[in-house]
Amino acid sequence: MKYTIVMVLVFLVGIVAVFGGENVRNLNLEASYTYLGTTVNNMPLEVRDVPPHDDDSWVYSGRGAIERTKYSCNNGLQFALMYAKEFGYGKDNEPNFNFGIGADWLLMPYLFADRQERNYMGNPGSEDRGYGTALTYLELTQMSFVPSTGMEWVDFFSNWAPRAKLEFAPFGGKLSGVWIGTSVGCYRLVARTGWDRYDSLEVDQNYVLAYQFPVRVYTIFGGDDRGSGFTVGAQFQLKSETELGRQSEIDMPPVTIFLGLAGRM
Repeated sequence: MKYTIVMVLVFLVGIVAVFGGENVRNLNLEASYTYLGTTVNNMPLEVRDVPPHDDDSWVYSGRGAIERTKYSCNNGLQFALMYAKEFGYGKDNEPNFNFGIGADWLLMPYLFADRQERNYMGNPGSEDRGYGTALTYLELTQMSFVPSTGMEWVDFFSNWAPRAKLEFAPFGGKLSGVWIGTSVGCYRLVARTGWDRYDSLEVDQNYVLAYQFPVRVYTIFGGDDRGSGFTVGAQFQLKSETELGRQSEIDMPPVTIFLGLAGRM
């Protein structure tokens, strides 16, 4: 709860800062990879016991829970779109502060999701994807707060999570392209269940295991003072677990690393 209040305050201040005044505004684009190192060691039976699809309600003998209990969420791939304002307090009023608010598009769920399937029709209990069969599935993934549509391919395009950042350029001369920054976001660690039918995935439930508040501290190495360039930094992985998350025995390193590219328009 306390993290949620802080996030709300950050974004309220950000809106005022970005949209007020007459300073330089710009569109910021970022792409980054983060090693998350997250593991769920004991996925509860409540999550693993996925029922057959409603259209397969006649199936009885093949019903059963997914047996696997350990899942990982190690890779995070994000694309950020942010609206920012540069504040000029340096020589000749050059911009040396940049405050932005926007959103991360979380691509990890659909490229790196750790998924386990279980056949309940053709060969119950196996992972066989034979013709005319149907499977339940469970995956550990990172999601935004946008409600699920029930269709994974649609959720892929709507998986945007809020983020705010502050960057400054403390140096001049040949080092004017070096910027120091910090940012904060807000995601959910989710155990998603559903069905694999007709060669497509359909969502049943999204079980929230933890609310994540990644705080980044980073350096941008650019070729000029515009703040575009290669990014490297540390991510502090603050989280607030739900009751289901505590039962799941989540292991998450407090600090990890990320690499990326930043650009401004």
